[in-house]
Amino acid sequence: MSDNPLGMTLHRITARVVDIARATAWYRDVLGFTVGETGTALDGAMRYAHLHLPGVGISLVQLDLPATAVAPGQAVVPCWVHPVLQVADVPRAFELLKQRGAHVFTRGPAGAGPVSTFLLNDSEGNELEIVGVAPRHR
Repeated sequence: MSDNPLGMTLHRITARVVDIARATAWYRDVLGFTVGETGTALDGAMRYAHLHLPGVGISLVQLDLPATAVAPGQAVVPCWVHPVLQVADVPRAFELLKQRGAHVFTRGPAGAGPVSTFLLNDSEGNELEIVGVAPRHR
């Protein structure tokens, strides 16, 4: 029996942002994503941008109130569940993103050994984590 009988893989994740232009530029310039389709939906209440790297898709959405209010008096804020991206060389990615102006940081004490995982925030405050490529499961 297959551990993944549907052959399911992640197509893309979506993040809400406050400023779609600023966020799109950050993902393009800092992480190297290619900007794909952009546009509006919900009679203009939502603006979106689909960004891509080989095997990774991120969609950014800027939602205008009140069309997207979750409940009366509750504001929609930028958020997503903690996305984790993997790279082949974590220390190299850490240094490269730092050179590109990203605020990169680790959870543990600085200088405690080679960087094996790190965090950074996008232009909108969404947190991302970068980890090394995991061994393949059989």
